[in-house]
Amino acid sequence: MAKKQATTQRPAGPPPPEGMTALYDAVHVRAGDPALRRETLERVVRGTFEMLTDFLKRGRTVTLPGFGTFYVSQFKGGTIRLPGGGTKRMRPHRIPRFRSGEALKRAVRGR
Repeated sequence: MAKKQATTQRPAGPPPPEGMTALYDAVHVRAGDPALRRETLERVVRGTFEMLTDFLKRGRTVTLPGFGTFYVSQFKGGTIRLPGGGTKRMRPHRIPRFRSGEALKRAVRGR
């Protein structure tokens, strides 16, 4: 019986969004370990974002030390004015927010 050749396959799930492919490649290069497969790193990155999304759906706060804090705030709703004249009623809803950490702020400022 002939052996099957190992093929490189993407992890299960929908194809990555446009910018995510570049992120997966950057993480793979940054890891610097040729033994780590890109597919493994892709699963880790995808899992991290899924976990973050799941926590925010539950209304929890996620803090990544030095990077920042993801949290959910409540938009209370109300009536807004439209530029062409008229009004629109906005329902109350939850909004994801991000507050950057000091280390990230310093890195972006170049200090």
